[in-house]
Amino acid sequence: MESYEEDIRQIILEIEEVHCKFHEIASKINTTYPKEEDLKVLEEVKEKSTLLFQKLLKLKRRVLKE
Repeated sequence: MESYEEDIRQIILEIEEVHCKFHEIASKINTTYPKEEDLKVLEEVKEKSTLLFQKLLKLKRRVLKE
């Protein structure tokens, strides 16, 4: 990753952080016996998914700019 410019490295680190948080939150969902509180967790997963997508688009724009 050291071969990337600093701003690209920063975006990649942000993506990695959000991606890990996405999985951490999603792992709390009980898929076998879903409960009402799982809906709140699903909303958090949706928010992280949207943020992840935004950061991936940011990276794409930055890379294509070169």
